[in-house]
Amino acid sequence: MARGRYEFLDDELQARLCDDAADLLEMPKPTNKEGSVYAITNPAWPGLFKVGLGRDVPDRLGNYQTGSPYRDYAAEYSYDFGKAAPEAERAVQADLKAQGFLVDNGIPGVDGEWFDCTLTDIVMAIQRYDISIQPKLICHDG
Repeated sequence: MARGRYEFLDDELQARLCDDAADLLEMPKPTNKEGSVYAITNPAWPGLFKVGLGRDVPDRLGNYQTGSPYRDYAAEYSYDFGKAAPEAERAVQADLKAQGFLVDNGIPGVDGEWFDCTLTDIVMAIQRYDISIQPKLICHDG
């Protein structure tokens, strides 16, 4: 496996991540600018994902880069929900919170929308929101 973005993970965790993602298909790129639910990471917080909402995910990611001296935030996944994006974001976050994945450990800037889970957990929460979605995983090695 190419280590890329996940080189901070030990081999066992990397293998589990790949196993979790193996059954997912490739996610289509958003075309509607109404809004997407996204998952981003930063190596400063290994294993954590921020789940949020943005009209333009690359632009939203750029806003995070401004506050990071290392410019090391990465978009791991997104799904375009169009006008339903605000409702989808709330539902996906509520699903992840109900599973106990919400980060609440006193780390400044890492609360509310940050989750200690796998990318698969996020994809599955999106699918539970709308079972018609057949999401595809986007792996960003770099």
